[in-house]
Amino acid sequence: MSSQPLYIAYYQSAYGPAIRIDAQENDHLFLLREILLRLANKYEEEVKMDVGNFPDIQFLRLGSLVLKVGQDPYSPSHVPGTLGPMTLIKKFFSIKTGSVKTLTNGPNVDEAPCFIWKQNPVNWRSCVEIVDKLLKEIVPCHYYLTQECVDDALIELGYLEPRAGRFDGASN
Repeated sequence: MSSQPLYIAYYQSAYGPAIRIDAQENDHLFLLREILLRLANKYEEEVKMDVGNFPDIQFLRLGSLVLKVGQDPYSPSHVPGTLGPMTLIKKFFSIKTGSVKTLTNGPNVDEAPCFIWKQNPVNWRSCVEIVDKLLKEIVPCHYYLTQECVDDALIELGYLEPRAGRFDGASN
């Protein structure tokens, strides 16, 4: 059992709304890795991260973070009525210009914001690789898991960074 809780906190960063997943121990990363791997392998289609489902995680100013598996946006089956390669080209350019969101606002719960994070299995696998990198390096750092100026909030995974003052006065 971890001596410090894993924090998932919503806050206003220099880049706008942000969700920080704040891991201080390897156990936190192993838990996160297991969740992401289940999505990457399609063992789960949806994981609702909230205090009811994960009582050992402290959610600060956040109602829930729902992780979902979506289809590959490059796949012709992604869009009903696909006409073939031209649709793939249009999807490719929309992604390249940053117009595809992976994180959107969901319905608020008790005035706390909720977010839905939806990616295809390949992108969930990329998140698993980031967690694996953190487990190997074991140095204080952070990575951004969503896109600035595209998604409704930026998701930041921090590992071993000092918490001093970062979550003072935080409540859900």
